[in-house]
Amino acid sequence: GYSWISRVARGYYVVLIPLIVVLFLAIYRRIAEYGITENRYFVVTLGIWLAAMTVYFVIAKSPSIKVIPASLCVASFLVAFGPWGAFQVSERSQIGRLSAILSSHGVLREGRVFRAERPLPLADAREVSSIIRYLWEVHGPGGVQPWFSVSLDTLGGSGRQGTYTGETGPRELVELLGIRYVSR
Repeated sequence: GYSWISRVARGYYVVLIPLIVVLFLAIYRRIAEYGITENRYFVVTLGIWLAAMTVYFVIAKSPSIKVIPASLCVASFLVAFGPWGAFQVSERSQIGRLSAILSSHGVLREGRVFRAERPLPLADAREVSSIIRYLWEVHGPGGVQPWFSVSLDTLGGSGRQGTYTGETGPRELVELLGIRYVSR
């Protein structure tokens, strides 16, 4: 007596397809402009999971709802650990973006930083400040430490293990590069 439920359920997943496409276009645009962060990584992961579930429920002859929690559990474990995990991927992405900007202005050469000889354009100074602020607050300065001969743990009063908050540390780090710091 409830055969309409299966028709509506299958139609629901078919209607999701264009929305999933829009989701991927939107997150692609954001990642292309600003790189990967943990939140964007999770959105991409959940988008892939949603697309897989949609395909499963549209194609399967008799789909089981048990697939949803099982697959979500597997996806959660995959993104939490290893070099493909959200935190490692986002840190590498942001360090790569920072490296590209600094290299294009001659601040980063052969894996070492040198003070900027000329002022960076405002857009690049803002981007460098934003990336360093993000890395400082979320991952700490360890990812960029190999570029410097001085210890970055002493900047901004961050000598306390694991305490990387506020704008003082990122400001000092950006100024150490010879770049004007652009606040939020």
